[in-house]
Amino acid sequence: MRPDEEAIPTLTDVVAFDRRGVLSPQALADLQAELSARVQRLVEELVHSASREVEAVLMERICDQLRQHLPELLDQVIRDRLIK
Repeated sequence: MRPDEEAIPTLTDVVAFDRRGVLSPQALADLQAELSARVQRLVEELVHSASREVEAVLMERICDQLRQHLPELLDQVIRDRLIK
């Protein structure tokens, strides 16, 4: 054996397989269903939250634009009607 091979551990004994961590097909399906349901709920919560935030930002922008443009628009309409 070469000196560099001594540094690399090798498996010479058979390792017993521990089945405690292995799920049955039904248990695996149940786990998958529960994970999917929880992830779906989380995604829905995050999307709803983001939608509310976006809606608030858009509403603020629209109100700002109305505050900016509405007085001029009203002034023009009133002047047009009074001049006729």
